[in-house]
Amino acid sequence: TNDFVFALALQGNVVYVGGWFTSVRDWVLRPGLAAIDELTGRVTDWDPHPDDYVTSLLVHDGKIYVGGYFSSVGGQPRSYVAALDPVSGHATPWNPNANGSVLAMAPMGDAVIAVGMFRHIGGQVRTGVAAIDTTTGLATFWNPSAGGGGDCYAIATSDSSIYIGGDYLTMGGQPRGSIAAVDPGTGAATSWNPATDGLVDAIALLDGTIYIGGFFHNVG
Repeated sequence: TNDFVFALALQGNVVYVGGWFTSVRDWVLRPGLAAIDELTGRVTDWDPHPDDYVTSLLVHDGKIYVGGYFSSVGGQPRSYVAALDPVSGHATPWNPNANGSVLAMAPMGDAVIAVGMFRHIGGQVRTGVAAIDTTTGLATFWNPSAGGGGDCYAIATSDSSIYIGGDYLTMGGQPRGSIAAVDPGTGAATSWNPATDGLVDAIALLDGTIYIGGFFHNVG
């Protein structure tokens, strides 16, 4: 690439790459989104061609979910988030129509959780975080609602909690400093509260430990 890669996702032997670039290997034109054969390193014919850059990717239930700053992708108008066919690259009918960027996604049952800088998505008011039905594209009742800034940048899931990182002061109805765990059923904040003095934009789970990164100096 000639600029920045912000997101990667793997399906079979294909690596999906999202970011802020105009071309990939051997100057193959692929603005913002490309698929690369994992074995050969060659760029595939898959070309959804977003009109702005991509910041998040999720392979789920036979679709490639993309989030970012675009207003069209896969040959259709799609505001900030879309689901793409993994073969044709065309946008599916799924269309939550966010009013701000989607920066990370994760699966949750029959929904996809989106986090970002939006205030409306899936036909409902949702501040920074929402669960979107994978069939209808509508927001579910689940609504942790980030407050005091309300922007969310990262998400990770376990069976018992949804971890959300961002730049906010409240989450799930409780004071939380930019990192919180919320109940996957109710959206209410759990008692887990390390609190940071700055934003969190990366989360990973491994063997019962939660790793976070971001622009903070103090945590826990």
